[in-house]
Formats: sequence, C-alpha cells, structure tokens
Amino acid sequence: MLIEILTPALSTPEGNLVKTYKSILLGILAFLTLIGPVNAAYAIDLVQPSVTVTGEAKLKIAPDQAVVPVTIVTEGETLAKAKENGDQKLKKITKTAKSYNVKDEDIKSVNNSIQTEYGTSKETSIEVDVYTGVVDFTFNVTDLPRDKTNAFVAEAQKIGFEKIVTKHSGLGTSISASFSVSDENAEIMKGKLKAKENEIFNLATETGLTRDKINSYESLQTGKRSHVSQPARHITKYKATMVVNVAVPAKDIPDFIKKLAAEGIDNIGSITFNLSSEKEYKNQVLVTALKDAAEKAHQLADATGMAVDRVTAITETTAQPIQVQDALPSGTIEIQQTVNATFSLKQK
Repeated sequence: MLIEILTPALSTPEGNLVKTYKSILLGILAFLTLIGPVNAAYAIDLVQPSVTVTGEAKLKIAPDQAVVPVTIVTEGETLAKAKENGDQKLKKITKTAKSYNVKDEDIKSVNNSIQTEYGTSKETSIEVDVYTGVVDFTFNVTDLPRDKTNAFVAEAQKIGFEKIVTKHSGLGTSISASFSVSDENAEIMKGKLKAKENEIFNLATETGLTRDKINSYESLQTGKRSHVSQPARHITKYKATMVVNVAVPAKDIPDFIKKLAAEGIDNIGSITFNLSSEKEYKNQVLVTALKDAAEKAHQLADATGMAVDRVTAITETTAQPIQVQDALPSGTIEIQQTVNATFSLKQK
C-alpha cells in the first residue's frame, strides 16, 4: 500500500519496472530498521564495564643488618709477601665476623689493587740513547689578514712550536717555525715528528693557508742520537690494598668494630644499614598494596550501583627501599609498593 501511494501514476511497463525496484528498496530499509536496535544492543553487551585503580602501601622497619667496609693495606718487599700479609689480616676479619654467625657469602671482597713503589740509586747510573728529530716550516702569509696571522702564531705556540719568526721583505711576509721531539725509541720519535707535521698542516689549513702558500718544509726524521745519564730506578716495596664488605647483625656493630680494632684493623669506612630479608618485606607490602587497590575498586563500583566481578590486569611499580633518619641511630628502612589494577564490573 505504501508503494502504491508513492507511485500512483506509474501504469506503463516502464512504470511497473520502477515500481518493482522501489518495492525491493523499501523492503531492505524496513529490514534494516528492524535489526538495527538488535545489533546496537548486542554491541553494548560486548563492552563490559571496568574500573582501574591505584593501590599503595608503605612499611617502615628498623634495619637488622649493617654492611661494614673494612680496608686492608699491607706492604712487602715482594708481591707475594704483600699478598701474604693481606691474607693474614683477612683471616682475622673472617674469624671475628663468624663469631657473630656471619655466613661466608656475607663477607665479600669488592676492591683489590697493587701499587709498586720505586726508589733511585745515587751510586749507579745507566746510559740511555735519546733520538731527537727537528722539523722546520716556512709559511707565506703575505695575503693573510694581520688578525689571522696573529691567531696562527698564538695557536702554533700552544701546540709546542718554538722560534716562531715573522719576516717582511720585498717578496712579502713569511712566518718560520720549528720544533723538536725526543724519545729513547727511534720509531716512536719519528711517529711524534709525523704527528707534529699533521698538526701544523691542519692549523695552516684552518687559518686559510693553502699548500701553494707554503713555501717549503723539511723533516729530519733520521734524528740525532745522544747519551743521557739517568739515575737507576728499582722497586723498593709493594703495597696491596683490599676492601672487604662484611654484613653483620646491626645490634652487634659496636662490639664487632671493637674486636677488629683489638686485632689491629681500624680502617673502617662508612657503614650502611639494610634488611636481611628485604624480599619478604617487599612481598608483604605488595600484597597490602593490592588489597588497597581492591578496596578502592569495591568503593567505586558500589557508588555506581555495580559490583566487582574479577581482576583483569595488574601492573607493579617498585621503588627501592630508602633509609629514613629518625630517633634510632641506624634510622629506619621504608619500603613502598604501588600497583595499578583493572577490575571488571557486573550488575548487582
């Protein structure tokens, strides 16, 4: 009936065809109108409401463990003797620590070093061959502005050039410079010469001097050899240094240090306090933070007339324990944990 109202004048074959098309079109529109609300409702059902909250928890507790850094310094005429003296002191530290039930894994060597001390003898001397090389340069700076010329001279002096002379003549202005290097090894001396050559060429290029303005240079890399008398050096002693961290019960610190001093060990560093069961405390605080997040989720759900269904995601943020100064000499350790948790909601 609707189609007939829309097309009352179509009685020709062409009109009948148009009428048929319109019937199909209106039928499709009617079908979409019927199913549209159903699909929308179905789409809404697919999106389950949820709430994301942050839970926090803190715990302050007195530290039960202290880490004592002990420095052992020993000397000896030989390296073996210096090490032997250090091992003897380490045994004393270990014995004292174990009297407080300290485990082997709580006694750790964190730093070891060996120093060699030298002396000189006035009675004897040695002859050392010293190789010396000299390089001379002359640069034509006639076309170079005066400020750049002055800058070039200043920089050349900084990198070790000596005898820098500026000459003026009818042919223009030139700068002459030279340097010398010495070493006990001829090959090393030659390497130093080459490095200096590169330095002066780079400086000339940066200043604006191109190679056509560098008149000449000469490298005497064969060098000259001379004898120099030097005092003979010899090793006088070896010094061995070892740093040992000892984890001792916090309550025993005063007595422990007193016993070390009685053994002649008194080089004690800055003492730090911590928890021997830190992981257990962290887990405890983590559970408390999650309970805090769950409580907040229930409060928000109840305020909206819904109920918490289940947790769907948890993200943990862990902060390192920090030492808080208070009335206790060792202070207290504060452990903090934060979690972000997402809970799905349902109708009550």
